[in-house]
Amino acid sequence: RKDGSNNYEFWTSDTTGASSDLDLSSVVVDRMRFRLDDRKDDQRYDCSIHHLVFSGKFQSEQFTMSTSGQLQITSLRAGGTEYLHEKEVDLVTTLDVDTRESRFVFKETRIKLEDLAFTVDGSVTAKKATRLQLSIVSNEADLSSFISLLPRQYVDYFKEYKTEGRFEFKIGRAHV
Repeated sequence: RKDGSNNYEFWTSDTTGASSDLDLSSVVVDRMRFRLDDRKDDQRYDCSIHHLVFSGKFQSEQFTMSTSGQLQITSLRAGGTEYLHEKEVDLVTTLDVDTRESRFVFKETRIKLEDLAFTVDGSVTAKKATRLQLSIVSNEADLSSFISLLPRQYVDYFKEYKTEGRFEFKIGRAHV
């Protein structure tokens, strides 16, 4: 919705006083398409979930969510730029979620995006504007794999580069 309100909450508060906590010890998702179109912030996320397992106390304002799985990012677009297109992802993460502050803290996060494996820690806050404070590290990266993950408009810049071997990269506490 253009006004920023969500249209995805499928649970409601119980006014009778009965407990309505949504405490999921394990949710398994196989072969599902997920699409999020955020018109207010001009963001679109589209992926095909091959297999995903997650858990958390989703009714709480603050909770820890654990997730692991495999998926294909069909499209990850923000502000008119497509950042990822048809990329395979393996994911293992633990997130501390604070719904009041719209804050997500990455803990013990390992991601393999195509042939590039890395770890992530830090936070994303989306209260008024999206603010990223992330540290991203890959210890044995192949430059051609890294370049293949860049948005298309930047890949041409590197087309004349020839590389051998592997390198380490660290993006420390990027503030966006």
